[in-house]
Amino acid sequence: MQTCRKHLRKLTLINDEYGREIGSLEQYTEQVYVHLFTHFDNLDEFHVADRPRRRYPALSIRNMPRETFVSTKLTALTITVETLGDCQCLLDGRLKELRSL
Repeated sequence: MQTCRKHLRKLTLINDEYGREIGSLEQYTEQVYVHLFTHFDNLDEFHVADRPRRRYPALSIRNMPRETFVSTKLTALTITVETLGDCQCLLDGRLKELRSL
């Protein structure tokens, strides 16, 4: 698993857990999005593939510590955010190499 962790550069999340209880957006963000970012620390691209009638829970980081969602390598991010405040957090410098949001 260590090899995958260091060499994975692109990741597309496809979730088929439709209708399953996810808890709060903050919990989902911590348990899924933050976990993926900390585990796969060389990600260049991260995409969440929405499907018709199966939207993913939005990313919600506005109430989290700034260091919770950080990447020095990510260049492309495709994700739904909960609020404009979450979008502003993504553009505040915590994603230093981000070119496409």
